Amino acid sequence: MGPGHHSETTTIGIVLTAVALLVMPLLGRTKHKLAARLGSAATAGEGAQNYLCAAQAAAVLAGLAITAAWPGGWWIDPVIGLGLAAVAVREGFGSWRGDECCES
Repeated sequence: MGPGHHSETTTIGIVLTAVALLVMPLLGRTKHKLAARLGSAATAGEGAQNYLCAAQAAAVLAGLAITAAWPGGWWIDPVIGLGLAAVAVREGFGSWRGDECCES
């Protein structure tokens, strides 16, 4: 992709992203419940990663919807990505300090 070119939308991409948006929170919740039963911080961390994956899927779908309705809004997609990156960094630092993350 050269300057001035933007990514294109595909049906399979939208479907896969929508499936991730539906499945990942369920998987995250299941892993958090399992982590509590096992007393496993690693499994809880996996659940948190599933929640972040769902947030990423929601952001992608929001970006697609915005750019479909407003083609001049192509710049919103990277702004959303930077916002999600900030959340991921915050969660990472919290985990590093030993804080619970993404509690359900």
